[in-house]
Amino acid sequence: MKLKSPKVIKEYLDKYVVSQEAAKKILSTTVFAHTVKSLAHQSEDKKIPKSVPLIYGPTGCGKTYMIKTLCAGIGLPYINISAKDITAEGWKGDSVRTVLKNYIYKSATPEMMESKNFTDLQYGVIHIDEFDKICQGGDDDQISQHNKQQQELWLNFIEGFEYELNLNSPFGTVPYLSRFDTSNLLIVLTGSFAHLDKYLEENKDKRTIGFSSEDSNVSPVLQDQLVECGMSRELIGRVSTVTRVNELTDKDLRSIIENSHGTYLVYKQLFDSIIDIKFSNKKLNKIAKQAKDTNTGARAIHALVEKEIYELLYDVDLSFIPELEEEIENNEPVKEDEDEAVE
Repeated sequence: MKLKSPKVIKEYLDKYVVSQEAAKKILSTTVFAHTVKSLAHQSEDKKIPKSVPLIYGPTGCGKTYMIKTLCAGIGLPYINISAKDITAEGWKGDSVRTVLKNYIYKSATPEMMESKNFTDLQYGVIHIDEFDKICQGGDDDQISQHNKQQQELWLNFIEGFEYELNLNSPFGTVPYLSRFDTSNLLIVLTGSFAHLDKYLEENKDKRTIGFSSEDSNVSPVLQDQLVECGMSRELIGRVSTVTRVNELTDKDLRSIIENSHGTYLVYKQLFDSIIDIKFSNKKLNKIAKQAKDTNTGARAIHALVEKEIYELLYDVDLSFIPELEEEIENNEPVKEDEDEAVE
């Protein structure tokens, strides 16, 4: 892991993530503190309680992209999972052990797999998305039995639990048992939590009991609102900060389109020697508006930009590069196998 100051981490995120200033600051500071704790290997008697940020807001606003980009930049092992896909014992679906196994297979180096030592991975980041999906309305007594069990499962995971995992050897030998402690993982929770927006609107002028995008402390009133959203008080007690990501404006979406790491400029550079791909201001604004209208925000941009670029590529003329412009031979189509044809 590379130790970077919160400001340096935030500046790195600014290159990739448009808007969302509060969330970028919270994540940058949280990851910095986590990195320091990880490098210090704190003793149990002097251990600082774990910070668990909750970032919520509409889909397509950059929650997942922000966390993934940050972890890649600072060199932290990372995995993203959906809370609703993980089930308690006795229910159909993946288990927490499956999450940890996938995390190890994705993040472990060949040396780790050979030595069967995954200590360094115990300081990585687990991003649990769609957390609101396992939180349904009403107080604790009204949460469905399944969701309640899921929340208890994640509570143990967040607090720290040593899991016994049955791992596959990379060398084709018999599986082996390994233990993995979640105590030192950085857990980041995200979800839409639409009901919290109503709370913010009702309390926008009550700064002493509410919070804004710049004030992420979990106030008592906010705790009550999270309970109404269906989150247990035990889980709420582990959440260190709550930060909202804002819905992206047309201007934000256009900035994403024109970002040097985005689809538009990557394609432009890739085909630079063949065709001049250039969108007018009108075209850029049109794509931004279309993305806004899909209600999926930045997620729609790649497909919309690619569609426009493919229209240009279809008419590309390669005659100025004779060695590239070759006529497709008029061969007979490949005959299908009779069995495949039946399918």
